[in-house]
Amino acid sequence: MKSLIILVTLLIFSPLSRAQDSLNEVCNAALAKKMESDFYFVTTYPKDKCITIKGELGDQIVAALYADANKKRRRTNYHANIRNFNISGLVNNMRVTIIEGIHSYEPEKSRSTFHVFDNEQNKQERLNNLKENQKRGYSIHFRHASFLRSSKDAVTEKLEAYLMGLIN
Repeated sequence: MKSLIILVTLLIFSPLSRAQDSLNEVCNAALAKKMESDFYFVTTYPKDKCITIKGELGDQIVAALYADANKKRRRTNYHANIRNFNISGLVNNMRVTIIEGIHSYEPEKSRSTFHVFDNEQNKQERLNNLKENQKRGYSIHFRHASFLRSSKDAVTEKLEAYLMGLIN
């Protein structure tokens, strides 16, 4: 009787296991595509949006953000806040945090990491020793704005349109 129960259990759950494996493969492929791109959004907290930007596009967007906020960027500040940031038609008095560092992605583990620069020496050291799966970039956090709580897709589209409009 026990062997019959075990046999029936195996017959029922083995197709589910294969379905789960194929679903994991699809999800991992989608995640890998996202992590390898140079511009993608991540929701960090219920009221925050984080954008990962790699390469020269990041430099352009960060320079445009500082110009739009009428702020001067300090060269030695790799973790900066712009307070009372306004996006016309969207939000007033939002805080934007800009963090500069190295993005790396390990496809075999489906894991992405971000290492923040500590100082100029650390920055030069890391940039001189970049590996194949690493890129210089930014993590930009939009924080404490009520419109960030609305539909994730709508907010993402509005922020992306705003950022792309800054550099075009």
